[in-house]
Amino acid sequence: MIDRGALLLRWNPAVPYRGLHRTPLDGAPAPDARVARLYARYREALASGDGVLEDLDDALTMRLQAERAGARDVEVIVFEVPQERAQRPGALPIATAAPAAELELLGYDVCELMEPWWSCVRAGACEDGGTNTMQSASSVNAHGLLESRQQAERCAAAWNARAETDEQVSAVRVYRA
Repeated sequence: MIDRGALLLRWNPAVPYRGLHRTPLDGAPAPDARVARLYARYREALASGDGVLEDLDDALTMRLQAERAGARDVEVIVFEVPQERAQRPGALPIATAAPAAELELLGYDVCELMEPWWSCVRAGACEDGGTNTMQSASSVNAHGLLESRQQAERCAAAWNARAETDEQVSAVRVYRA
């Protein structure tokens, strides 16, 4: 199972959601041969990394190449499935280090760990295990993601308990490079 990786995803300033379920770098038509080669290199890197980019430097280089080709709507998103134990209610928060120094924590997503990275958060399907939807303005941050791991874990558990699919969702930390 994938536990971390990087993706090159397009963003739309009109949509606050910055999680994993977005159009990938190669999801738009290539305007020229140079961009087509970049898309091919991205797909090759994804294939060799089980669906994710394993090298952050490669991801940053590809983003720079996309920007030079005119694609200014591409960002590097790094995600990781938390490996440490969840904190107990009432315990002090656990401070976790980002996978790399230059990453900014955006929040928590709840998604399938494979393309197309379907997200409960993006779909507005996060619940706390009952009938209370967690998609209120108080639980989703400015990046359209959940604020805390506890919210994400509750959403994942509720979805997996009631979903009629073999694909389970997982809580993931989402960073931007």
